[in-house]
Amino acid sequence: MPGFGRILLHRCLMEVHKDTIKCWNFKGEVLNTEEFKQLMLHLVQDVHTKPDVSTSPNIDKISQFVSLVTAASAPITPPVAILGLMYIFLQWLSTTALENIPEVQRLLVAYTMDLVHVLRELFDFTLKPTLALTTTWEELREAFEAYECSSSRQRIHNIIPSKVPQGEQILTPDGLDKKVRALVEG
Repeated sequence: MPGFGRILLHRCLMEVHKDTIKCWNFKGEVLNTEEFKQLMLHLVQDVHTKPDVSTSPNIDKISQFVSLVTAASAPITPPVAILGLMYIFLQWLSTTALENIPEVQRLLVAYTMDLVHVLRELFDFTLKPTLALTTTWEELREAFEAYECSSSRQRIHNIIPSKVPQGEQILTPDGLDKKVRALVEG
């Protein structure tokens, strides 16, 4: 990856997000909002930190936040505070350089897998003739909740540590690509 070691992990994840969204060709801008990106970060924070039930995102608060942001131009509480992302995770995410280390690899795989699965759910919701692949916050919320509560998410997050090496072992970029493809197809 160009800039390897100089790019911050958070920036890389946002590029992965943008490029993945573009491939699906959904209509509407809701998938590129900061709120959705924060929801996706919430899904993967357990790959880096111990899961904490108290940090579950409150979808109703997020919907209220989206309504407020679209109705007013005044600064509002950042989505991070609403979603309950753990400070230690945010600090690590915003200060870690994109390096070829297992911890970074696990997060990249988890983010990619979770995003693809949420988009698969969303695709099913937007196949209705009235929507024609147009995404709104309502459909996105339904798709996100369906994936977040699914056994598929738990299975993927349980598999990732065994597929992406721990300790000193690292995957080559080609090896990482193969692992992601195997998880998406499996």
